[in-house]
Amino acid sequence: MSGWSRVRAELLQRVKSVVDGVAHLRAEPSSRTADGLRGGLEATHDAEDRGKTTLAARRTDSSPDYAVPKASTTAENRPTGAAIRRLLPDDWRVNREIALAMGGGYPLDFRTAASVAEKKTEQEFRADFDRLESFVAFRDGSPIGRTRLVRGDDPEILTMAAVWVSPAARGAGIGDQLMTNALGWAREHGFREIRLWVRENNEHATNLYLRHAFQFTGESKPHFADPSLRTVEMRHDLF
Repeated sequence: MSGWSRVRAELLQRVKSVVDGVAHLRAEPSSRTADGLRGGLEATHDAEDRGKTTLAARRTDSSPDYAVPKASTTAENRPTGAAIRRLLPDDWRVNREIALAMGGGYPLDFRTAASVAEKKTEQEFRADFDRLESFVAFRDGSPIGRTRLVRGDDPEILTMAAVWVSPAARGAGIGDQLMTNALGWAREHGFREIRLWVRENNEHATNLYLRHAFQFTGESKPHFADPSLRTVEMRHDLF
C-alpha cells in the first residue's frame, strides 16, 4: 500500500472512530433518559397504587358523613327514642286509634273502654282539642305513646291524664320523652302547675313521675274502677 493510501486509511479510521464516539455519546444520554422516564412512570404508578390502597382503607375504616346511623337499642334489643308531636284537631284519628288501644285491656288505668271509643264521632274527637293537649310519640309513622294535659277551672293549672306507652315500646324511654315534651310545653305557655292521679300500686308510673319532679300532695281517693284500691295525687311545680 502506498504512503498516501495508508494515510487515507488512517484518516478514515479516525473519522469512523469519531463518528462512533459521537453516536455513543448521543445514545448514552438517551438511554439514561429513557431509563429515567421508565423509573418515573413506575414511581408514578406505585404512588397511584398506594393512593388507591389508602383511599380504599379509609373507606373501609371510617363511615362517610352521609351514612344513615344505626338505631341504638335497649338490653332487650328494642329501638330507643321516638318523634314526639303535639296533635292538632285534624289529627283526631290518631287519638281515636290510641283510645281503642288503651281501652282494649287496661281497665284499671283508663276510664274509656274500647267499645265507648268506637262509638265516639269525629266531631266529638275534634271537640276534645278545645280543652286538652295531646302529645304523641311516633315511630315509623305509628303512635306508640301519648300523654295529655287537660285544662280545668284554674287557668294556671293543668291536669296530666291518660299517660300510655305501647307494650311493644316500653323500656325504651318513651315515657320520659313524653314527660319532657309535655312539661316543656306547659312551662313555655305560662302554666304554673301540673297535677295528676296515679294508682297507688302502679310503681312503674309513679317512678316515672318522680323522675320528673312530681311530688305527692298527700291527697288520695278510691280508685274509679276498684274501690279496694286508692289513687294518690302528685304535683309538679313548673316555676
